Amino acid sequence: MPTMKISTIMLGWDKTNRYQNERAYTEVTMHQTVIWKQKMEDGMEYCTFQYDSRMSIEGTVIARPQDDHWLIQYKVDTDKEGITQGVHIKFRHGEGEQIVQIRRQQDGQWFSNGLVLPACAGLSFIDIGVTPATNSLPIRAFQLKVGEAQTFSAVWVRFPQLTVEPLHQKYERLDESTYRYTSIESGYTALLEVDEHGIVTDYEGEWTALHH
Repeated sequence: MPTMKISTIMLGWDKTNRYQNERAYTEVTMHQTVIWKQKMEDGMEYCTFQYDSRMSIEGTVIARPQDDHWLIQYKVDTDKEGITQGVHIKFRHGEGEQIVQIRRQQDGQWFSNGLVLPACAGLSFIDIGVTPATNSLPIRAFQLKVGEAQTFSAVWVRFPQLTVEPLHQKYERLDESTYRYTSIESGYTALLEVDEHGIVTDYEGEWTALHH
């Protein structure tokens, strides 16, 4: 269940710490923790969402694909529109450790470890391939009505290669809690069940939430 923190922010102090401005505003911060389990493999993820005027996602994925062992730690930060601003990924596996730092500038240009990604220019959302967490970014941002669909490209981080490239995809809202995800180029599709906050609770053939 989400938890809520309410903070009152006071504005307008002078040098003597005397409050000169009666204006204040209340900031509500929601925290939600999800534990996902892979359906076909032994993987698990512990993930925390924090959303107020902006959104951040922090997750730890443990997986054992094809006789290897993976530990992925990541953090995603967005602006108030849900557009990705920064991503940090640490990937530990049998051959060592890799770190990827991704950022998006206000002009829509993307960088990975300091290198510009021209093919990703103008895109809005990160898609980290090992987690259902980032599916929530377009779901929450688009706010589709039942029967509506949206086609777009996301900035896809592919594992284990750690390549960063555009991925053309489509989300279609089938009912209040169900979306159909389609990867346009490959034709891959999956049904996504979400909660009232747009957080994935079941990813067809891939993940299911044990706690949310």
